[in-house]
Amino acid sequence: MYQTKLDKLLQLVERKLILKAIRDNHGHRSAAARQLGISRSRLYRRLTQLDIQIEDSGEPSTTEQEEVMTSAVL
Repeated sequence: MYQTKLDKLLQLVERKLILKAIRDNHGHRSAAARQLGISRSRLYRRLTQLDIQIEDSGEPSTTEQEEVMTSAVL
């Protein structure tokens, strides 16, 4: 699938929002979904689609945090 710069930017923003919600809620995905205003199943689907890895502790993996922190806005 061809992705425009806008598509990539929207995915980056969505990634950051999801990771922040998961961190804010100490890894509790149901609470993160409520904070985002989406269903838990949609959150799980987006985690898979955006290839976001969550460690057993419930926190985003170190590589996820580093990727979001170091990614540049287009």
